[in-house]
Amino acid sequence: MISAARRKGFVTRRGSNARTSLPRSKQSGNPMAAFDQLPADLREWLRQAALPWSPRSALRVWRSALKKHGGDRTAACAYLSQVELNNLKQEAGRIWGAE
Repeated sequence: MISAARRKGFVTRRGSNARTSLPRSKQSGNPMAAFDQLPADLREWLRQAALPWSPRSALRVWRSALKKHGGDRTAACAYLSQVELNNLKQEAGRIWGAE
């Protein structure tokens, strides 16, 4: 029997309270080493992030944010927070229904 979560396209992870429609991908390499190579400001932002960002995707968005904001690291952190908030709102709507 297929669970209701699976019918709706959600992924549930055994032994956890994680329910998401985000794709799960295999990690290659050493994620801690990749994290350690990130810029200090980005690492600090990731420590307080609500979502589990991969070092690769965080760096991609970080570089985009720096380019968009002319190298302003504070604005780049604010941009990352906005991206994360948008993702959380989108996921909340998918999981619990739109408000």
